[in-house]
Amino acid sequence: MLAGVPCIALGVVERLSSGAAMELSREPASQDEIQEQVASRGRSRFERQDYEGALEALRGLDLTSVKNRLQKTIELLKRSKRTRNKPENVRIFLAPRSATALLYAFVCRAKCLDQLNQPQDAAELCKQVIQAVEEVFPNGFFAPPVSDWVIDEFIELAMEACVLLPRLHTKAGELRRAINAYRHALVSPISVKPLLRLAVKKELALELLYGGCEAPPLVSNPDLLDDRSRSQFVPANNIEEGVLLLMLAQQEAWDPAAMEHLCFGLSTSEQFGLLAELYEQTMPGNYSRPERWYSLALSHLGEGNYDLVMNLVSKALRESPNDVPILLLAGKLCSRNAELATEGLPWAERAVEQAIGSYEGLKGKAYHVLGVVLGVSARAALSDTERQDLQGRSLRALSEAVAYEPSDVDMMYDLALQYAEVRRIVPAMQFVRDSLEWSGGTHVKSWRLLALLLSAQQRWEDAIEACNAGMEAVTCKSEEGLLLRTLGKIQVAALQYKSALGTYKRLLSLMEIRAKRKLACLTMDEPAGPRTPRSAPHAREASDLHSVNKSDQEEGVRETDVWMDLAQVYIALEQWDDADTCVDHPCLSRYEPGHWYVTGLLEEAQAGDNKDEAYAAYENALAMDPTHAPSMIRLGVLLSQGGASSAPLARSYLTDALHIDPTDHLAWHTLGLLHKKEGRKAEAADCFNAALLLQMTAPAISFATLPRAL
Repeated sequence: MLAGVPCIALGVVERLSSGAAMELSREPASQDEIQEQVASRGRSRFERQDYEGALEALRGLDLTSVKNRLQKTIELLKRSKRTRNKPENVRIFLAPRSATALLYAFVCRAKCLDQLNQPQDAAELCKQVIQAVEEVFPNGFFAPPVSDWVIDEFIELAMEACVLLPRLHTKAGELRRAINAYRHALVSPISVKPLLRLAVKKELALELLYGGCEAPPLVSNPDLLDDRSRSQFVPANNIEEGVLLLMLAQQEAWDPAAMEHLCFGLSTSEQFGLLAELYEQTMPGNYSRPERWYSLALSHLGEGNYDLVMNLVSKALRESPNDVPILLLAGKLCSRNAELATEGLPWAERAVEQAIGSYEGLKGKAYHVLGVVLGVSARAALSDTERQDLQGRSLRALSEAVAYEPSDVDMMYDLALQYAEVRRIVPAMQFVRDSLEWSGGTHVKSWRLLALLLSAQQRWEDAIEACNAGMEAVTCKSEEGLLLRTLGKIQVAALQYKSALGTYKRLLSLMEIRAKRKLACLTMDEPAGPRTPRSAPHAREASDLHSVNKSDQEEGVRETDVWMDLAQVYIALEQWDDADTCVDHPCLSRYEPGHWYVTGLLEEAQAGDNKDEAYAAYENALAMDPTHAPSMIRLGVLLSQGGASSAPLARSYLTDALHIDPTDHLAWHTLGLLHKKEGRKAEAADCFNAALLLQMTAPAISFATLPRAL
């Protein structure tokens, strides 16, 4: 909550008590004097913090009587204006300073109730005071003759009552009423002080963003909308309204704290592009250059603009090379693939070195980034020795990270995944179970990894049970799709083809429902009412397009992969027509290497001794992607079955495939057969030994395909 609006100072109150009265006569004089004396006694006790005594003294005040006297005073002033009499020469029922003293007494009474733990009664009294003032001054304070009568102290007290009411509702736990009171304060004719209105905007924005209460949107309350706002953007939920209020507040006076809340609101609604625009429009001097570039990089990272993010991070590191958060972001970006990981390794190492002093709390995260970067770099190693060295360093760094942050489930998961990649199943199983225990069974990535670890031990029923348990913890459709595909792969590995068909059909139904929802978002007619401009927070059209254009990794499972998996199931069942239907599905592009790979499998299964069509299909797959390891392995297998002239080419394919994926047991076995055929028995024995060890721990899906939690 923002700092409270200060109440009327003691000096102002003294001026109210000692100010000369403007009235020439009162009606009746004795009653007026009694009320003002009661207000003075209650005010003095309130200032001495005698809240019970002040409340007892102020109970004699009658708000209705004061309101009637104010109305008569304003009517008399309006009548004097029509007769062109000066206000000083007319009979005034209530002088402005006396009115201010009485209004202050009612505000003090509400504050006394609040101090005595009666916020609901205080809010009710405050609401009655605001309604009374608004009835007397429906057009505000600045239209004559009211402007000739009112004084600044009265205006400040009226606005203070408007700000006090929602705070009292909040203290009483009435969040919906608090939000409505804040909204009313912004449109009330008595809310005229710019600084107080600015404070109301910020407090309302924080209540909307963090209050945890979904208030009725402004669209459902047309009384709060004027003719101009009806034709413009009108927020439809708490996040949109909070973001809009903070943006308006930032235009009036830039505030770094409000910018942090604005960043939270826009990030929650996935409006990263708009957030980037705000950082770009921020005046120089509010942020240092590296800090601005870092914030921009985070915003564009949410949009998926990785090239732009790398450019911004590189610029920030040139000016601030030892800034640990920027170094961590650079290392995380470079962990996306093996080529970039080599470049990001020095940054990750420097982050560990610089995580001292004020950055000591980031030591565990720095080791986490370093461990992931090392593990990804190992995939691009040129030799087995280098790969083993990088994998060993990765395990040590991730172990350090878990030692620094023993309750971080993402670190445990990444450590378990690194153990799994080097086929150390037992420690991998221990850490993935720790991750599930610390997360309360809600870490879906850990459930998927656990299922694959169990499949590597050929505990098929336990692996299927782990997938089912993970699906109970999913929070989005993409996670459910990944688990379903994993379940299908496990069922295929367990030779449960009929069950796998049911799983894949269920997955396709899920993806069809998701596709229909996306299409509905894009084609649905805009409802009647205010349209959302592109620059408005949480713009609906932009949000829909953003969700549709997300990468396949963010969406979970690609439909292409599902149809290829389904085709392989039908090939295993020797249902050739169904396999042909899957291979020829429109979503399988002929520029997709997987399409040609599955086509090769189908041709190979049907061709008998003639493998030419399969050979051509695998070559087409490599033409689309020269690093497609499964096609290299199948080519190696086909060529190894030929004569001695094809052995060197087969060996070349298998060696290249093992450089990309050194854990494929079929490639090792086929290479061993080639060595045996050529008389190299020692090399053949090594290959057969590697193939046996890898086959004994082979998961249903390669561990290398699992995403990191970093």
